[in-house]
Amino acid sequence: MKRALVFALLFAAATAHASISGSWTADHRQQEPSRIQMMMSTRATSHFGDSMTLAELGLTDTQVDAAVTTPVQFSLRRDAGTVSFEGTFKRGDGAGHFTFTPNASYISQVRALGYTIEPRHSDRTQDDELFGHTIIGVSMPYLRDMKALFAAASLREMVNARAVGVTPEYVRDMRAMRVEIRTIRDATNMCAVGVTPEYVKQLAASGYTNLTARELMRLAAVGVDAEFIRKMSELH
Repeated sequence: MKRALVFALLFAAATAHASISGSWTADHRQQEPSRIQMMMSTRATSHFGDSMTLAELGLTDTQVDAAVTTPVQFSLRRDAGTVSFEGTFKRGDGAGHFTFTPNASYISQVRALGYTIEPRHSDRTQDDELFGHTIIGVSMPYLRDMKALFAAASLREMVNARAVGVTPEYVRDMRAMRVEIRTIRDATNMCAVGVTPEYVKQLAASGYTNLTARELMRLAAVGVDAEFIRKMSELH
């Protein structure tokens, strides 16, 4: 009797954390073979999407590209929590439902770095934030590395940076090319408009060197790249 009661309490505690659920769709047709575009919706106003590898999700080409409707169960396990999916795939298209289970230890690890996970809006919960961290891949190694690069950065700034693709490698590569990145916001703004190390190299090869971060952002924002410069040069 006592054992059954303990089991019931543990089960209730575990399921209480799986507080976020919703629907998902996936598209494998327009992606490179090893990746798939996932879209998730938790409420009418909450949508998440990202490109993920089939390997990370535990899926195979045979499953997602099957000629007939194929039932699937798979999961996305990351530091902030686990998203469990079930549904079907056929010819690269997938759909179904998911549930999210947050990782309580992630909260304590983030707190140990000096941060607190707080909802961004009054209608969001801490679990909503953890779900977002899971989808965009805000891992503990990422937070530690970014904190080492930007000691004054807030957790929210780190999440925003990760959402647009900023990585520690990106920051180091840009600085190695003498592009001044003083704050994490500089890195976020540049990455968001497409200023990458490759972009800087292309401009340098076209004769545009020693550009400031602001100049690079302005050029990238209006579509100026090596091809644009070449075409403009041909007109003169």
